[in-house]
Amino acid sequence: MAPWGPRDRIHIKAGAAARAVKQDSPTTPVALTLFWEFGARGPSTANSPFNRIGPDSGNLQWTDGDGVKHDLLANVDVVLLSIFTDNAPLSISIDRVMSTLDKRVSELSKKLKKLVKVGIGELGYWCGHDPHQPPSVDDLVHKWCKDMNRVWPLGSTRTDNASIDATRAYLVDQYTHAALATDHGLGGGFYWYALQEMFPHNTTTSLRAALKNVADAVGPRPASQSDTAVPGKPC
Repeated sequence: MAPWGPRDRIHIKAGAAARAVKQDSPTTPVALTLFWEFGARGPSTANSPFNRIGPDSGNLQWTDGDGVKHDLLANVDVVLLSIFTDNAPLSISIDRVMSTLDKRVSELSKKLKKLVKVGIGELGYWCGHDPHQPPSVDDLVHKWCKDMNRVWPLGSTRTDNASIDATRAYLVDQYTHAALATDHGLGGGFYWYALQEMFPHNTTTSLRAALKNVADAVGPRPASQSDTAVPGKPC
């Protein structure tokens, strides 16, 4: 969920989508992803993820076409936080942010008498030049990242591919540990570009290795936990 205007019905769309998934396949996990912003002061405070899902915000209640009111979290299994450190660095505050998110989600889910977990849904940090293209190719995305001149306070500020890969791996290690340290945390790595970044062109990367190291440190998967959920119908 990114910031929305007064006429935007994103909470209705999210609620309807979550309910549709659960109606089709009750065992399929449903995730609600919030976008992390500073939201420290001024008008942007309302866009803080903690305020966005506040009990008085109204963002988690929606009404269907028949006029029936629903709670969005009733069909949600995990709340994820989308973090782009080049836009909104967290640094050492990641522990407090994840703990606060877990506390807020737990308070809301208890009212529904269910367990909702938390984790990291995205972990973005700059973008390197496509290694499968010659340096002479005009890589507009990489050029944009370099022009933005972002600063990562606990790592390298260089924008070459090797430095970016190393910093991404560092972020995965630090942030995933923080996400797992919460009472209901399940780590991270659940985002749109995970496969492309961890297994580009069927090769492994330091990013994938960093996430595996965290998983190995946590311990084996419980026997009662399945690897994947099977949809009731093909997509």
